[in-house]
Amino acid sequence: MTASSLPPETLRALAELPALIHAQRTRAGVSQRTLALELGVSCATVSNLEAGTRPDLGTLIALAAWLGIPLAWFAPESPEADGYRRGWDDCTESVTAALKRGGSS
Repeated sequence: MTASSLPPETLRALAELPALIHAQRTRAGVSQRTLALELGVSCATVSNLEAGTRPDLGTLIALAAWLGIPLAWFAPESPEADGYRRGWDDCTESVTAALKRGGSS
């Protein structure tokens, strides 16, 4: 799937990811180097993510866990295990709540 064929909601979520990473990293008092070690990526990768580079799937999974957000946030049309389909508003609330908790699940 190319970037141009991604659903608009996914593109919107990916566009917000750099700000979410930076905000949570700053809030947690974590350097880019420390975050890189936690995610298992290079420092340059964290810098590039905050600059807007899209993550690969493995990095996206690690980031979602670190941010405390569901992967469904990036694919709001995907059903949850209970069959519930998350809408954009539900995901935004989940991310906001996670950030207020400091990124914990």
